[in-house]
Parts: sequence; C-alpha cells; structure tokens
Amino acid sequence: MNISKKIVTSFFLLSLFGQTSVAATEISHPETDMKEVAHVSVSSINTNPESIIQLLQNKTEAS
Repeated sequence: MNISKKIVTSFFLLSLFGQTSVAATEISHPETDMKEVAHVSVSSINTNPESIIQLLQNKTEAS
C-alpha cells in the first residue's frame, strides 16, 4: 500500500506542475505499459486515484 501512496502522491504533485499522467507513471512505475496509462487523464486520477492504482497493480501482477 505504501507504493500506491507514493504513486498517487507523484501523480498529484506532477499534475500540479502541468505534467501528463504518462510522465507521472513513467517516473513512479517505469515498467507500466504507457499505452494503457495514456488513456487515464490527470483529472480522473485526481478524482479517482483507485483507478490508476488498480491499473498499476494489474500490470505488476501480470509481469
């Protein structure tokens, strides 16, 4: 769960500086498939961080 909190924090901080969700994920979780993450917008992460955490957990379990 600690990793998930770090990922959400990274998304939040980078979105404040106008970065994209793809850049935030690349920093937090480099092995994630960027094509899938690109479909998740920063606004949806800010309102529903569980969706991106679930996506990242699914990719981690699959590899």
